[in-house]
Amino acid sequence: MGGFAASVVAIAILLALVFLVAFIFFCLVRLANADEVRFLPRWAWAVAIVCVNPLGGAVFLFSQWLARPRRPVPA
Repeated sequence: MGGFAASVVAIAILLALVFLVAFIFFCLVRLANADEVRFLPRWAWAVAIVCVNPLGGAVFLFSQWLARPRRPVPA
């Protein structure tokens, strides 16, 4: 039974790493395709996304969501 539990843990860790790499890639693509980047220069966002996982990417996505231009509400 110990071998089965170890393999389940190994698969869970591998799956978490795959999701983390995919999230980093997603954030870097969003950074590269952004028309305007707010609050920090692009290179600083790239460093934050890569080095401060996954918080850097989450903060980048949240900050860009906050800074997006708002459409006026039709009356």
